[in-house]
Amino acid sequence: MSMIMIFLTAGAVIFGLMFTLWIFSLLVKNASIVDIFWGFGFVISAWVYFFLTPDGFLARKLIIVGLSTIWGLRLTIHILTRNWGKPEDFRYQKWRGEHGKIWWIRSLFQVFILQGFLMWLISVPLLAGQYSTLPAKLTLLDYAGVILWFIGFYFETAGGQLLRTFKSNPANKGRILNTGVWRLTRHPNYLVILANGGVSTYLPLQQADGGAFSAQSS
Repeated sequence: MSMIMIFLTAGAVIFGLMFTLWIFSLLVKNASIVDIFWGFGFVISAWVYFFLTPDGFLARKLIIVGLSTIWGLRLTIHILTRNWGKPEDFRYQKWRGEHGKIWWIRSLFQVFILQGFLMWLISVPLLAGQYSTLPAKLTLLDYAGVILWFIGFYFETAGGQLLRTFKSNPANKGRILNTGVWRLTRHPNYLVILANGGVSTYLPLQQADGGAFSAQSS
């Protein structure tokens, strides 16, 4: 199967899941459930690419899918536990109030299709790194990608824990946390390029080492 066909297949899976999630959001009257799915969507994408690229270099594929799974599940569990039992996020409540009776259909495009498209686009490195058979060995760029992933994962995890501790203190009500690692990771996806499957910026660098198109991500 060509890379384009694999990419289109993953897109069909993502948009199908987003449509299903949209239907569920209408039933529970809560569009913010899309935030919970964001990280898990990359886990699904990584595994779709894994199974549809049987000729890729296995060690690199395992690194990519493993790190993507850890990152995605951590983010999903983090947002799920944070939002569990709480009302719809204020951002979506604001849109719901602004659009009134047409919000139910507008939310499909403004929230679910848009986030699905971004998820699909950002997942490209997860496909590129698993598709190529070359180089058929782990290189310095693979190890650099793993190191950068751990840096990003640390910042996201430590930042999230720092925020939870800050918010648990009643004395901090109404205050903004701007210290520690949180000031560098004030959005859970701020370091997505480091924590979601590794580094995408070095993909073209492998071309000289691996042949026609040996892009990779780890």
